[in-house]
Amino acid sequence: MLYVPDLNNYECFIVYDKDTIRAYKTTPSYNSDIAYTDIFVNSHYMTKNGIQEFGRYSELPTCLSTTELTDDVFYRNDMPDILLMFLIICIFVFVIPLKIFVRLFRRFQ
Repeated sequence: MLYVPDLNNYECFIVYDKDTIRAYKTTPSYNSDIAYTDIFVNSHYMTKNGIQEFGRYSELPTCLSTTELTDDVFYRNDMPDILLMFLIICIFVFVIPLKIFVRLFRRFQ
């Protein structure tokens, strides 16, 4: 499965290179300008928008099947990084203040 952050707003997805997925707003056709979004997989799914022109002699891209795509977050390439950040935030927000309060109340007994 290939994670795509905004699966429902695009009609066609292609693997542009090893780090980039290109999402087209509409299915590419000859003699048309198609808006696209490049999704950079190894850069935390940052995006860049643009327009690609398909002329009469252009080679049209082959869209990926929708069965190969998902918008389920657990398929993200950077999911371990997100979980690690969540763990660090939980430690600072819950564990450290809890230890401070426990020591403070133990002192008054």
